Amino acid sequence: MVDLFGSFRLRDEMDFRREDAAGNALPFAHRPQFRLQAGLKVMPHRSVDIVFRLSSGRLTDANEPHQVFGVRNGKLSISIDQAFLAYRPAFAPGLRVAAGKMPHPFARGAVYDELFYDADNQPTGATIAWRWGTTQQLFVVLGEFLLLELGSAADSHFSVGQLGADLRFWGLGLRAALGGELYFIPSDDSNFTAPNRGNSTADNDGDGNQDELASKFRLLEALIDLTLLRLPTPLTLSAGLSHNFGADNDQATAYYLGLSVAISAWAMRWRIYGQFQRVEQDAVFAWNVQDDFHFATTLRGAVFGVRYWPIDWLEVHLWTLLTQRVALGGGGDDGRWQARLRIDLTATF
Repeated sequence: MVDLFGSFRLRDEMDFRREDAAGNALPFAHRPQFRLQAGLKVMPHRSVDIVFRLSSGRLTDANEPHQVFGVRNGKLSISIDQAFLAYRPAFAPGLRVAAGKMPHPFARGAVYDELFYDADNQPTGATIAWRWGTTQQLFVVLGEFLLLELGSAADSHFSVGQLGADLRFWGLGLRAALGGELYFIPSDDSNFTAPNRGNSTADNDGDGNQDELASKFRLLEALIDLTLLRLPTPLTLSAGLSHNFGADNDQATAYYLGLSVAISAWAMRWRIYGQFQRVEQDAVFAWNVQDDFHFATTLRGAVFGVRYWPIDWLEVHLWTLLTQRVALGGGGDDGRWQARLRIDLTATF
């Protein structure tokens, strides 16, 4: 059995009230973009899936599949985004073992789900996941991923694990999960400091160059989604917390609070949502988290949006992201609130 799948997106993005890291005002920015993804799923056996996916995007940025139109009429990049094999043994229902370049295996929040890990980032490694139950489900996920392979030096990698449940009772839908991510990055490895996406760094020899990340990353992440199913328009409350027990400073916590409403009327579907989040400097590993907001860390932000499906395969998404850079250690002034407006038109197949 062979299945083709993919999507094409047109995006219009506008930035208002921009400023740089020093607090200097920047001009309005307008970026028309597109994203193309096309994949192939082959099932040589009912227990085996082989998946390949191609995607647009910059080869040097694992978090960004969108490309800007109008770069001097130059060619646009397409690269391998997913390539993995998954095995679901018949003797163990609910068990799934996978290896290759694949999506991060964690369950995600129900409103805005990329605060702790960017959905566009496809790590390379192996996972084992097991789900028990039908209506009431328990699940556990374990994974090991390569972060940076150097050949002549020690590699960087990370290990993940998550335990959770999907339950329904008394007209409520509940998802709760507790997970951890352990990053193993050799000392004096400057590959994650230049460029620096937002974590604290250390200059070990006083030469003015940042030699390594100042903190270790030993992350504990919790999420809970509660859906009120008996309402005419189901309402979902979402909350999440991340804490870095390996931080070299007190900037080690991130959290979010979100709300969404699903509406079905006149054979069309709508979803209205909003979420507030606060991310301290070393609460998350900045290279693997969202790039929708203006910064990856050291931010206070909110996202509001409306998603509309006039037909099943077409989505219109209007969303606004508000971001404020937070002064470290309570010193200095917080940055100005910056605004990003996006209009997405996405067709899936």
